[in-house]
Amino acid sequence: MTVKNVDWIISSRVASASYIVPGSLTANCAKCGELVLVSPSTLEIRQGSHDSQFVCMECGFAMMEKDGSEVMELTPAQVREIEEYRGQPNEKSLRR
Repeated sequence: MTVKNVDWIISSRVASASYIVPGSLTANCAKCGELVLVSPSTLEIRQGSHDSQFVCMECGFAMMEKDGSEVMELTPAQVREIEEYRGQPNEKSLRR
């Protein structure tokens, strides 16, 4: 799934990660420079938004609070990655 017109992609900082999705890459937060994790499903989102930048959760949420922007809903692939980590697949959580 690709998404167009995504300015910022919020990702977890490597330093605070409790789990790394297999196949993840790293990037630097465009605001503070901290290293962030970028999962395979997040890379898919970026394919349609090449100008989008990665920001850590701390910077991303601070920006949202300041300018009132919103976070897009998780994609089904992102939900699967989270469920694999939690070890609790739940088909009801996948919105169609």
